[in-house]
Amino acid sequence: MAESMCAKPPDKLACFGIGSCVCLALYDPGAKVAGLAHSMLPTIAAALVPPGGMGPADQAKYADSAVGFLVASMEKLGASRGRITAKLVGGAAMFSFAGPRTEGAESLGERNLRAARESLAAHGLALQAEESGGSAGRSIEFDPADGSLLVRSALADPRWL
Repeated sequence: MAESMCAKPPDKLACFGIGSCVCLALYDPGAKVAGLAHSMLPTIAAALVPPGGMGPADQAKYADSAVGFLVASMEKLGASRGRITAKLVGGAAMFSFAGPRTEGAESLGERNLRAARESLAAHGLALQAEESGGSAGRSIEFDPADGSLLVRSALADPRWL
């Protein structure tokens, strides 16, 4: 959690135990550069900035800041922002709390998804595919050779995005 990585073939990326977190999978087919961020919270706005500033893990920890950080990291490997597409996985409702739910209140997973979608749109990145919501955790494998993303869940058959 709260990590991001970029890779080129033959390396692959994976993320395990995605619950209410979201994983942003970005891909540039021209450069064959893949980027993956596992974000656990929606926005960086409420974060306490450490004295030395935000580090890479801090950027990836929040769905809104992870997008720009991941794009910049991919560009260092030759990716072009204009070719990058996005896939989004996660945002499950993993926790239930006693008592009535406030009308209109979003779960953490829903807030993470909203923040990720808004940040992708703000960066001009097209959301190509999504596997989100529900109540089950997921794991993914991401291949920079072709941009394929395999999603596994305990409650469903494996699915390619």
